[in-house]
Amino acid sequence: EGTILHKYADRVLVLVTEKCISNCAYCFRQKKLHNSSIDIYKLLDQLEEHLDNSSNVQEVIISGGDFMVYEFKTIQKIIERIRKNREINIRLHTRAIVFQPDLFTQDKIDLFEYYNVRLYFHIVHPYEICDIVKNKILDMSGKIRCYNQFPLLCGINDNVDVIKLLIKTLDECRVNNVVIYVADPLSFLGKYRVPISKCLKLKHDLEETSPSWINSLRMVFDSPDGKVNIDRFIHKDMDNQICYFNHKNHVVGFPDFPEELYRASSRTTLLWKESQQG
Repeated sequence: EGTILHKYADRVLVLVTEKCISNCAYCFRQKKLHNSSIDIYKLLDQLEEHLDNSSNVQEVIISGGDFMVYEFKTIQKIIERIRKNREINIRLHTRAIVFQPDLFTQDKIDLFEYYNVRLYFHIVHPYEICDIVKNKILDMSGKIRCYNQFPLLCGINDNVDVIKLLIKTLDECRVNNVVIYVADPLSFLGKYRVPISKCLKLKHDLEETSPSWINSLRMVFDSPDGKVNIDRFIHKDMDNQICYFNHKNHVVGFPDFPEELYRASSRTTLLWKESQQG
């Protein structure tokens, strides 16, 4: 019931629900998500005890599922219990902004503003930001610190023009995109994975064709030793399809997706609105 993960010394990740607003086929947690209920108050008791015994923690990251499935009073209780007598930052991760922006009611926005939380969206394509979503984000981003992070996904956003348009649209909403994630090497994510060589080319093309406020973001993959920047690429073992990276003064391996199985997405398909206009 619920999960408390303390992977990094200065921050704790709390999965407060197994329910989600959406059902993204590329979600790396999809095997853990279902409709069972979590005793949120029991989880908060465990979290408070953990925080009381972990003096180095500076930030609590709330994820799931999606915490926005909860009503206002429950979200309020989660934030209040974390902040009780503590100088600690709170980061809230959600994709609800794309699927159900009306969940961001004024009382929740006021709550987030009062506790000065950081709100992290997971928007993966510029077309997810319709006028309704854009107006809701603008309503919040004038009061709350808003960020975005997204995975690089074959058939969805694996094109430099898509990434540029997404970051430009987020910037117009006063949202800072902090990182692009390389999809995890999981069997059920094979359809969405992009080889490291293509990731590196995309990042290079981004750097060559866009201003610094677009191309300065990191592209990383997750490892047992933290997030690894793909710019630290060393070489690839072609026989075993393993890419190696320099990370914290040691070498980290990452199972690559075979280049011969990758089919790059066309700009015409991914940005069909722009194609129709031009």
